[in-house]
Amino acid sequence: MQRHAYDAVRAGVPTYLRLLDNPSRDARGLSAHLLSFFPGAAPQATPVITARLAAEPDRVVASFLCLTAGTIGDPADTGLAAAVTRWRDQPGRLIRWTVLMGLARLTATPDTDMLEQLCDCLFHGPANFDGWTFHHDDPALGAALALGDLPARSVPALGPMLIERLAAGGEDMSRFYYAARLLLSLAFPDGPPPAGADLSPGQHAAADVILHSGLAEHPSIGRLLQECQLP
Repeated sequence: MQRHAYDAVRAGVPTYLRLLDNPSRDARGLSAHLLSFFPGAAPQATPVITARLAAEPDRVVASFLCLTAGTIGDPADTGLAAAVTRWRDQPGRLIRWTVLMGLARLTATPDTDMLEQLCDCLFHGPANFDGWTFHHDDPALGAALALGDLPARSVPALGPMLIERLAAGGEDMSRFYYAARLLLSLAFPDGPPPAGADLSPGQHAAADVILHSGLAEHPSIGRLLQECQLP
């Protein structure tokens, strides 16, 4: 049933692409969002998105197009990456974060500023933000997924950033659940270590900050710690 529903919505891709030129910003924004679900349509969608980013007058719609471009696009598509990059330094934190969620996926080695800003969203992004239609209206989840899509070894600075921010704490540590999961995936990129294996300093630091944060009480985080043979 879900597959049939997906295929039915996918059949509308040509319509969504036409609607990117619609005078209604809502029609353009919704179409940009819908296109993000269909990476298989990238060959026909990304040239249209690239052209639209050069003409789009609305910053919110453009940010949606940038996120979709990163979600379905090929990092080797230099034209697409350049079109997204032109929107990188927009005013407004949420717009800028949304652009970076797409751009990070199109960048071979994300720079420190990009990682820092996505970490800002991960830790401080508004929950259930009405009008931000991606990832259950949760920008923090969007940042976690964008950062999680990066090859762990290409972003060695990210782990220490997460450790520093988790160590700083906050009023509601439960909001940092995505950050803790991301940190563990970075610390253990090859999965749980063999029984009896020594942990690296980075793995020790990741485990220590999560244990002291209280996030180990979360069932999912606790299970991940056990899988990694951590107390």
